[in-house]
Amino acid sequence: MMGMLLNPKAKKRHCSIAAKEKPMTLTSVEITGDRLTIEEVVAIALGKVAVAPLAGATRQKMETTQRWLEAEIQKQDRVFYGINTGFGSHADEVIDPGQAGELSRNVVLSDVSGIGDPLPS
Repeated sequence: MMGMLLNPKAKKRHCSIAAKEKPMTLTSVEITGDRLTIEEVVAIALGKVAVAPLAGATRQKMETTQRWLEAEIQKQDRVFYGINTGFGSHADEVIDPGQAGELSRNVVLSDVSGIGDPLPS
């Protein structure tokens, strides 16, 4: 992943978590919707830093987007993959707006299920 560019016009950013580089000095990462580096994503994924509580402005942006998306879904003429459609081979199946929330919940539940004995608390 080192040196991999997601946007060819973007500057190269090297992840300081990688071997032979100095350790990361961040203790938390603030999610704002404006900027998130690969370094920060890796640090969060590895449990090296925490995600800071959302700031009011960030929460407001998310709520505005959610309201817009919910309104668009209700129009029933807009299709958003995985929000009001199935997934993979079921992507052509449009989900009724009243069931979109249940679809999202079921996706989350499918990723948290497993087999075997429950893990200790």
